[in-house]
Amino acid sequence: IDNGFDAATKLQYEDVIIEIDGQPACTESELKSALNGKMAGDTVTVTFYRRDQIKHASVKLGYKD
Repeated sequence: IDNGFDAATKLQYEDVIIEIDGQPACTESELKSALNGKMAGDTVTVTFYRRDQIKHASVKLGYKD
């Protein structure tokens, strides 16, 4: 997660991701499609539910070990 964001906007364990860069990401196949073509180091805008609120955060993608 990009260090420039307040802790309240960083993704947390129970957040539910619904979009990445404006593309639906509610299912595994939608998530894969939204991330298709993205590379480690790219920054994406993630839209997610936290409790009953919709929030947005910029997330820098990392490498999978």
